[in-house]
Amino acid sequence: MTILFCSDSESPEPWRLVCARAFPDMAFRVWPDTGAKDAIRYALAWRQPPGSLAQLPNLKAILVLGAGVDSVLGDPQLPGDVPVIRLVDAGLPG
Repeated sequence: MTILFCSDSESPEPWRLVCARAFPDMAFRVWPDTGAKDAIRYALAWRQPPGSLAQLPNLKAILVLGAGVDSVLGDPQLPGDVPVIRLVDAGLPG
């Protein structure tokens, strides 16, 4: 299983560290270096390239890194059957 980080404005490194501690057996990839696309189950996304998440056939959830979900939901090719979840963090505005 793999987590994909897909953002044009966030650094992946803090997320890589957190994911490594929480999910030590799960690979962490950074777009566009996806590795095997069928291995990706979760995407950490914010302003991802349009169509990028539609390329992931086994995606189970999209976790939005920003304060809103518009940047993710605005993708016309967004997989309609994959839940979009807004992460809530003390550092994000409500």
